[in-house]
Amino acid sequence: KDLENDIDIEGLQRQENPRAEHVASLSSRIEKWRMGLEYFLERPLQGFGFGTEEQLFAYHGIDENSYVRTGTYIHNSYLGLAVQVGVVGALMLYVPLGILLFREIRISTIHQHNALRTSLLAVALTCMVAAITSSDLYSMGNAKAFPFWICIMLLVRYRYDSSIGKKDVFSER
Repeated sequence: KDLENDIDIEGLQRQENPRAEHVASLSSRIEKWRMGLEYFLERPLQGFGFGTEEQLFAYHGIDENSYVRTGTYIHNSYLGLAVQVGVVGALMLYVPLGILLFREIRISTIHQHNALRTSLLAVALTCMVAAITSSDLYSMGNAKAFPFWICIMLLVRYRYDSSIGKKDVFSER
């Protein structure tokens, strides 16, 4: 007990922290991922339609008040997109991204390093990892998606410029 302020410190330490539940469940993300997987299995090929992620909990009868503080998104860009557009639609976005990033990783580890190109790759990879716990990778109006897509566009430009340079070198021979 703090004698100066007359506060029962031990009593405060014994009280349950309301945030402990959110930490253990990643702010209810684990439950949302479980439900998202169930929704995906309902319509694995065609999905529910692009832009419907925030409406899926209400559509399936989940009380809005259950997610007032954590939002109505699935909070996983990979699962969220698959639920919206199905597995084929999600693969059409993520496979080309994966190929681009894999090739860029290979270039950055094998060839001479370009600091800007490596930095763009680092930002893109960081966003891809962060997409595991957020649904903003494909949200074009989202401020967090903006740097990701700018980096992707610049990496594509680097690849294009590299391939043009290779063609010019070989065409001169």
